[in-house]
Amino acid sequence: MHEHQRTLCDGWFNVEAIAANQGWTVDFAKSQVGSFPDSDLAGLGFVGDYDKNSIMQYNFPKEWLVRKPGQTNPCLRLHPIDNLSPKDIAGIRALYPRAAAGPNMASAQRAAHVRSRPTSAEDIAKERAKLTQAQATLQAKALQRSGNAEANAKASRAAAALQDVITSLDQVESSIQPSPSTP
Repeated sequence: MHEHQRTLCDGWFNVEAIAANQGWTVDFAKSQVGSFPDSDLAGLGFVGDYDKNSIMQYNFPKEWLVRKPGQTNPCLRLHPIDNLSPKDIAGIRALYPRAAAGPNMASAQRAAHVRSRPTSAEDIAKERAKLTQAQATLQAKALQRSGNAEANAKASRAAAALQDVITSLDQVESSIQPSPSTP
């Protein structure tokens, strides 16, 4: 998911120009710049308001963007962005909390972080189900946008690879034995 795939940018890309420039089919170009409804992103964690200055919007050539008389393309940047925006930084901080330097503070933060995560097998299964549903919804939306079987096959391969990673993590997790507590 990239910033230009937010609903605000829907219909503002010249997919024919993108396809011609990249040697893609129009359907594949749609799958690369088409939008996802913001409601489909709710299960993915931190998703703030649209950020035109996000590094995740990319610096598209102006000929890839649609011009409509009397309207301003919301995805048009006046200059390239090569650094993280404040919202990018906030999103990264939300997804990857900073580790504390001191052991006491680190222990307290680690304990708080562990308490906020699912710990039972049932909770973990529920979280996996949510992620799987979010992934399936995004794949279905991408296919609807593009009608491109090649893009769907690529998404299916990515989903299978993700499942392989989850399975490997499960195996590692089950092989780790808790260390005996010391008095």
